[in-house]
Amino acid sequence: MENQNSAAAESNTSEEVKDFIAKGFFPLIKKVLLNPADLSNELSGKDTATKSIVMIVICGILYMLLPYLFIGRLRDWMGFRPFAQLGLLSVIVLLLITVFAYLLKLSKTKTVTFKDELLVGGLCAVPLIITLVIYCIMSLFGSDIFSSGIGAMYNGGWLLSLIGIYCLLLLINIFYQSLCSVGFKNNSAWHLSPLAILLAFYIAFKIGYSLF
Repeated sequence: MENQNSAAAESNTSEEVKDFIAKGFFPLIKKVLLNPADLSNELSGKDTATKSIVMIVICGILYMLLPYLFIGRLRDWMGFRPFAQLGLLSVIVLLLITVFAYLLKLSKTKTVTFKDELLVGGLCAVPLIITLVIYCIMSLFGSDIFSSGIGAMYNGGWLLSLIGIYCLLLLINIFYQSLCSVGFKNNSAWHLSPLAILLAFYIAFKIGYSLF
C-alpha cells in the first residue's frame, strides 16, 4: 500500500512538472517581465513548491549549458567544469534568497514555511534566466559577455551592465513584494530587500570561491 501511494505521488508530481513546463513556464516569465509591480497573486499562491523547484532547477541548467554553448572557441580551452560551477552557483543564490525570505518572514508570522518560501527563489529565477538569454543573444552579434574595463564601452559591455542592473532591480522588487505580503512596512521592506539580495550573491560567491 505504501509503495502504491508513493508511486501515485511520484506520478502526480511528474504530471505537475510536465504541466507547468508546458503551460505555466512562459506565462510566468511574461508575468514577471511585463507586470513586475503586480506579483501579489503569484506570491500568495499555495502548493507552489513543485513549480518553484522546477524554476530553480531550470535556471541552474540554463546557466550551465547556455554559456557553454555560446562561449565559442574558448569552450575547448575552458572545458565544461566552470560552467557546471556557474549553474550550481545560480542555484545557491536562489536558495539563499529563499532562506533570507523565510527568516525575515518568520519574524512576522509563525505560519510561514520554508517550502512556501521556495516560491520567492523560483520567481527570482525569472530575471536571472531573462538576463542570461539576452546576454547569449547579444553574444551572437559580437558582444563579449565576459568583457570588462574601458574596452567594454566599445563592444557592448556597458549595455550588458545596464541589463544586469535591471535584473538586480527585478530581484529586489520580487523580494520587496514578498516581504510586503506578510505585513512588512514599505520602508522596512525597501531597505531589507536590496540587502538580502546583495548578501545572497555575496555569500554565494564566497561559497563558490571556497568550493571551486
